[in-house]
Amino acid sequence: MPNIKERKPTEKQELFAKAMYTIGLDTFGNGTESAIKAGYKGSKNQMAVQANKNIRNAKIIALKQGIQADTEKKLDLSREKQHIKLESAIALAIQCNSPSAIVSAIKEQNSMLGYNRDKAPNSERQHQLTTRVSDEQRRILIECADLLLRKQVDSKDITSTDKIEHIDSSPCGAAGLENGDAMGN
Repeated sequence: MPNIKERKPTEKQELFAKAMYTIGLDTFGNGTESAIKAGYKGSKNQMAVQANKNIRNAKIIALKQGIQADTEKKLDLSREKQHIKLESAIALAIQCNSPSAIVSAIKEQNSMLGYNRDKAPNSERQHQLTTRVSDEQRRILIECADLLLRKQVDSKDITSTDKIEHIDSSPCGAAGLENGDAMGN
C-alpha cells in the first residue's frame, strides 16, 4: 500500500484547487462555489464544510502553492517587483504633493513587508514585545518591593508569613509573585 504522502490528489481535489486559487475565475476565493464547481454533491452547507476540509488538506495546499507560483510567473509578480512599484508610487505621490497617496502607499508597503500584522514573522517586533513584557515585569517587581517595604516600615515587626499573605492579596500577586516568588516566574 502506498504511503499517504505519495498519493496524488483526486480529480475533484485538483478541480477544487484550480477553482479556488486561480485568479480571474468567478469562484476565486469562494470555497463553497469551488466545491460545487469541482463536482462535490450536497447542500450549500455541506459544500461549505467540504471546502473547509479541502483548504486544510495537504495535497490541496501543495496544489495551491503550485497555482500561486504559476500565477506569479504569468503575471511577472514578485515581492521585489511589487516593492519597487510601491517605491515608485511613493516617489510620485511626494512629487505630486499628495499626502493621502503617500500614506496609502506606505501603508501598503508596510503591509507587504509584514510590519503591521501582529502575527507576522518579524524579529524586531518580537524583540519589542519581549522588552515590553520585561519592562512591565520590572515595574511590577518594583511596585511590589515598595509595597513590602512600606508594610515593614508601618508594622516594624513583620513575619515571612505576613509577607506572603501581603503579596497574595496585593495586585502584584497576579504578576506571578504568589508564594513569595520574587522573580515573577
